[in-house]
Amino acid sequence: MCEVAAVKVISAESVWLDTLHFRRKAVSTIIGGIVILTLFLSAFTAMVMIGKQYDTYQGLNYGMNQEDINRFSENLTAVYPGLIQISPSPCTTCQYDMLVSNQGGMAIQIVQLYINTTFAGTAGCTFAPPIGNIGQCILNPVPPSNSPANFMFSQNDAYINAGEFNHTVGFWLPFSLPNSGLQGPSSPANTVWIVTARGRVFTFQFPFAANPLAIPGFTPNLIRGNSKIAWYGSAGTSQTSCHSESSEVRSVPGSVGNLYFLNPWTDPSIIEAAAKKSSPSEFIYVYVRLNNTSGGPLTVSQGTIILENADSGSNQKMYFAGGPYVGAYYPVTSTILTPGTVTIDPLNPGATGGKNGTFIALFQLTTYDQSLFSGVVPAGSIFVGTVAINNQAEDSTYSTLLAFTDGIYARPCTTYSP
Repeated sequence: MCEVAAVKVISAESVWLDTLHFRRKAVSTIIGGIVILTLFLSAFTAMVMIGKQYDTYQGLNYGMNQEDINRFSENLTAVYPGLIQISPSPCTTCQYDMLVSNQGGMAIQIVQLYINTTFAGTAGCTFAPPIGNIGQCILNPVPPSNSPANFMFSQNDAYINAGEFNHTVGFWLPFSLPNSGLQGPSSPANTVWIVTARGRVFTFQFPFAANPLAIPGFTPNLIRGNSKIAWYGSAGTSQTSCHSESSEVRSVPGSVGNLYFLNPWTDPSIIEAAAKKSSPSEFIYVYVRLNNTSGGPLTVSQGTIILENADSGSNQKMYFAGGPYVGAYYPVTSTILTPGTVTIDPLNPGATGGKNGTFIALFQLTTYDQSLFSGVVPAGSIFVGTVAINNQAEDSTYSTLLAFTDGIYARPCTTYSP
């Protein structure tokens, strides 16, 4: 018998169905891949965005922390006597000079001043019971292009460099602030608030005395002197270049003539020229404003000033400058120097004739560290130190006074010409 082989017949419809099924599987695979890729990209994008936002947060946080550091690095202090009335009383636009020192490591911008007082009256800045609080004075900056006006302070004076001593800020009020010359419970006290651009507020009272407070009956043991400098060129002229403030003219006996005293900063080249071993081309004078807080008359006939600076470069030594006492200006308003021995009355702000115990001792810098002559003083250097004066007595009448001075700031000046 013969076997007949089975023959499978595949129709065209069957082939089409198989192909369609295969294609559908491929499409499903592609779609699934696209979905997975989309999920992956979405997760990656989310991670990038979160990371970027975290970096932004960290940057803002760092910036805020740095601003806090900068803010708390500000250190502004008032310099005796705090306020000086420039316009004579009575006045309707009274000009005042506020003396401050920036003892911090950050430059400071003053944006507003507030003044209040315990003195009873009807003008501003006062508290007058039972009428009530008349209101504190609010002073805003006046642009350089504008004329001085009441309740304004000079915008030119509002910026204080780091380490700048004895900076002057001018302001104007429509009346004179009460000032009895003494500080105590029975005397009027003016409180001054200084607001900076970083949000710090510094305060002081006016009037106030040298540190510590020279209150009657209190014996101080620390005196701080308010200093200014003048330099005299070998050509025979006193220099006033580099400074924008008005000079304080005082005379010196002899060939020097008038000296023009300015805030205690000067070009480093002037210090270098004065430090020459022979034939110096500049001569530097320093005056120190002092109070006789000894309680009795103080005779001054001899003294010394010593200034030091620890920023000397790689040799790690200390720059110094110093010199002898020359004489005194007494009363303090006198512009004529009394050389040699001067007798100063006890501190008494209410004394008539200006003999109130406040005087100016004048010193000439004649001795320098010779490294100051061998190279320019580093910009930003500050020379600070002490002065000592005495009466040269050999017995129990010997008396002396020691005071700390403001710093002399070495600051380059492009307009300086020897």
